[in-house]
Amino acid sequence: MQSLILLDSDHNFTRAKQALVTLWEGRKELALHEIEVREYENERSLKFNAYYWSSVITPASAELGYTPEELHRTLCMIIYGTKRIKIGKHEFEVPNRTTTSPKKMKTDEFANHVEHASRILAEQGIHVDQYRGA
Repeated sequence: MQSLILLDSDHNFTRAKQALVTLWEGRKELALHEIEVREYENERSLKFNAYYWSSVITPASAELGYTPEELHRTLCMIIYGTKRIKIGKHEFEVPNRTTTSPKKMKTDEFANHVEHASRILAEQGIHVDQYRGA
């Protein structure tokens, strides 16, 4: 049996409690079970991610003469700042964070990133289509 219950209401807390009671009452000697309780993370949607890359980054990068990856990384450096890393004799400037590092952004963080990136591009005279998906 596997259950995923989002603890967002009294009803769901009751369901989770009942699932634990059922598990406890039906347990068998040497049977192992795993229970994980963690904070819910609302991850960004694939549709919004596709909008960012297809309607913000790709058209702007073509207009500016960069690859989409170069523009994305540069915008991350502007928004989040940079740090220098050294590999052997070589030093590189890299963004302090990207949309996926050090961990994937949650929905609200990603929405703020897209808004900030769009504003930076608009300040450069680059038109960005508004997101129309839901």
